[in-house]
Amino acid sequence: MNTKHKKGIIAECYAKAWLLENFDCMVYTPENGLGPIDIIARYKDGSVRYFDVKSVSRRNDKNKSLINRGSKDKKIEIVYVNLKTKEVRIKKNGKKRKNTRKS
Repeated sequence: MNTKHKKGIIAECYAKAWLLENFDCMVYTPENGLGPIDIIARYKDGSVRYFDVKSVSRRNDKNKSLINRGSKDKKIEIVYVNLKTKEVRIKKNGKKRKNTRKS
């Protein structure tokens, strides 16, 4: 297994644990691990959210700016995991949100 795949698996584990700790939801992952959705979260009120997990990557320029990735599907939210700091953030529609829940 290459380093990129290992980082992805570790990022998904952190994201699942973070969702379980910070939101009142059940967390599901695809059986075969392929596809645009890495995590499905189902809340007690019946609402469902779809997540694509990404480890934080920075450009090699002088500013070390964040490499932003998006999804064409507006229903899929991006979860960024910083493997160095263990910080997890949710991004949707170009805005980053931390510890927020959609009603």
